[in-house]
Parts: sequence; structure tokens; C-alpha cells
Amino acid sequence: MKFDIKTLKYPVFLIFVSLFFFWPFIVKGKIPIPADTIVGMYHPWRDVVWDGYTAGVPFKNPLITDPVRQQYVWKELAIEQYKKLQWPLWNPYTHSGMPLLANFQTAAFYPANSLFFILNFKTAWGIFILLQPILASLFMYYYLENIGLKKIAAAFGGLVFAFSGFSTAWLEWGNIGHTLLWLPLILLSIEKLLKKKSKLWSLIFVFSLISSFFAGHLQTSFYVILFSAVYLVFKLLVSKKKIKFQDYSLFLILYSLFLFITAIQWLPTLELIFHSARNIDITEVLQRNNWFLPFKHLIQLIAPDFFGNPATGNYWSEWNYGEFVSFVGVIPLFFAIYSLWDFKKNKFVIFFSLACLFFLSFALPTPWAKLPYLLNFPFISSAQPTRILCLIIFCLAVLVAIGLNYFINSKKQTKKLIITAIFSGVVIFLLWLFCLNAPLLYPKAPWFGNLAIAQRNLILPQ
Repeated sequence: MKFDIKTLKYPVFLIFVSLFFFWPFIVKGKIPIPADTIVGMYHPWRDVVWDGYTAGVPFKNPLITDPVRQQYVWKELAIEQYKKLQWPLWNPYTHSGMPLLANFQTAAFYPANSLFFILNFKTAWGIFILLQPILASLFMYYYLENIGLKKIAAAFGGLVFAFSGFSTAWLEWGNIGHTLLWLPLILLSIEKLLKKKSKLWSLIFVFSLISSFFAGHLQTSFYVILFSAVYLVFKLLVSKKKIKFQDYSLFLILYSLFLFITAIQWLPTLELIFHSARNIDITEVLQRNNWFLPFKHLIQLIAPDFFGNPATGNYWSEWNYGEFVSFVGVIPLFFAIYSLWDFKKNKFVIFFSLACLFFLSFALPTPWAKLPYLLNFPFISSAQPTRILCLIIFCLAVLVAIGLNYFINSKKQTKKLIITAIFSGVVIFLLWLFCLNAPLLYPKAPWFGNLAIAQRNLILPQ
């Protein structure tokens, strides 16, 4: 088989985009972590005069302090204990001490931790964060190509998935992005194994599941595993070939192997959860306006900063911007809508569009989305429902790629293009109409003075 370098054109392009995005780290050596919040927000540093500032230093975003307070220091502590040939069982620096390994977000067993044994911690952390868009875009590209999309459409879908509003908002945490990026590789493994049983793809399937679980975000990992299982059932149901018992038994064995290997993490984590006060801590969440995705924040699908942005200090809606942002891009959203023209013929459009609506209904404050909290379901009732946006973004990215692929393959589709463009234009026009007329309709509304922000950010959504 002759090697064709042209096959690497799009993967190399995807890697280049990620490297360009991280040029401050690659060229200037800046570490992708919000360390400005340490000296700008916390004592005693904020009380000290720095370079002529009255107190502390300016900080960019007050909402992204978790990485410097939690993920970075937990991982560094775990790596230090590993290097001393100790199990990272205990964190003596929080309160009177608390479990470290059982703390799921420590991600003590994640395979990418090998970086921290080879390089100094700061450099390894930078590469660790950089790997998120690289791997997410590449895995998505190969999955989309495998289901029959053109390379350019697959590459576009990979970019949308890797650089969506959700992925960017949670980028510096590391654990959420690394948990989610394995999903397309898991689905690719399912596709390969359903076509032909293979030891290699069985290994990749289990490794992907394990890596997603060990990456360090339990809720996102639960979503990834659940989605992969639903996808497998979907593929078995629509398969044209006769499904044999071996098809079910293979995946049952592989999922069981995954559970067995990851027991080293989920057993101590379960014990810690049972001793947690989390269930008591969130007893009044249903009375809060910011627990579920407010309906008005669906506007962020079109204009992510319609309500401002915490990084520019003009955010004026409910907390928390990062929990609500669902932006994939104006042009990508157009192609996601355009893909619906192929709804009747394309089984993937049917699956991913219905899945997207289903997951969205559980992110919004619908009656059925509130049921797990009213009934106090274990684990689910203590989880932030808006995190399911990760699956919505994934489904949208797939639909974007399918829509572009459909556009490329279609001929004489002027009518469909015009209807899609009109629909998209009407939605944006209605938003503008609201912004321009709201002062007349709601002259005493508390958000009256913020409409200038919404108008400005509607002109050129980022």
C-alpha cells in the first residue's frame, strides 16, 4: 500500500490551528493558566502594592479560579508523591487534610500524566492543555471521515468541536476537555468493531473509555459513557446486517473490562462521595435561576456575548457565563440547520439532531429535567445540569460537518439555501428588533442599561 502524504493535509492543518491558538505558550513561554487571579483576587497578595498599582494586580476573569486553586495544585501534589514512590492518597494542605486520589478531579491515573514525569511541571501543564484542541479535532476528524463525510467537512467539524464556546470556556480546567475529547474516538471504535472484530480496535475502545474516565471529571465521563452506549444501541438497531449474539457479548465484555480496570478510581471516589456534604449543600437549587440553562440564554447559540462577558467585566445576566455558553459559530450553526434538509435520508442526522434536542431539554428548566432533583436521585441530583451542554456541542459539531458535506455534494439546492438563510436571518433580525424596541416596551427593566452591550455583541459574534 503506497503512502500518500496528501492524506495528512487536513490532520496537519488541524494541529497547526491549535498550535497557532497557543502561540503565547509556544513562542513566549506563557503558561495557559489563570494565575493572574492569585495575586489579583486573594490575600495576602492583593493587599501588596505591585508595580505602582494601589493593591494587587488587574485580573482578567474572576470566574476561572478553579484551575489555580484546584486542578493545577492537586495534579502537582499527586505527581510529587508519585516521584517519591508514594501513592497519592492524601492531601494535607486542605483543611485538616482530605483524600487526594479519591478526589476524582486529581486525575491521578490519567495516561497523559506521563508528560509530568518527562518535563518540568509548568511546561507539561502547557502541553497538557494544548493537547485538548489537538486531540479533540483529530479524533473528531477521523470519526467524521469514517462515517462517510468528505475530508474538508470532517476537518471543519473537528475545528467546531475543538473550539466551540463550551470547549474554550472550560479549556484551562484541563479535566473536562480531556474527558470529552475521547468521545469521537470511542464512537469511531464502535464503528470499526461493528464492521469487523479487531483486537486493535477493541484495545482502542477500552483505552478510550478508560482515558475518558481517568481524565478527571466524573459528570462528563458519565455523559460520555452513557452516550457511547446509546450510540451503540442505535448502530445495532439500524444495522443492515443480521446482529449476532457475539456483537452484544463483545461490547459487554469490553465495558466490563473497563469497569474492572477503573475500579481503582471509582471505588475510593464512591466512598468519598458517600461522606460528602454535597447533597445537603444544594438542597435549594431548584429555587435558583442559574442552576438550569435559562431559556433566554439560548440566544448564546447565535451571539455568545449577548449578555456580555466576565473577561471584559460587562456580564449582566445570571451566573455563570461558562455554564451557559453553547456557541459553535454563526456559519457552523447555519450548516447545522442546513443538515436538517437531509433528515429523512440520513440516519446520522436523525440520531444527532434528536439527541441534541433531548439533551437540551435536560439542560433547560423543564419539568422532566427537574425530576431527578425533586426525587433526589443519587449522584444525578447533585450534578450541575448545564454540563450536559458538552454533548449538545458534540452533536452540533457532527451536524455542522454533515451539513457542509450535504452542501458540497448537493446540486441545484438554491431553494434550500435561501430558506435556511432566511430562517437564520429572521432569528437575528428578531434579536435586533428586541434590542431596539425593548426600551419602549420595558422602560423600567433593571437590564435596560445593558442593551448597548447586547447590540454591540450582535454585530460581530465571536
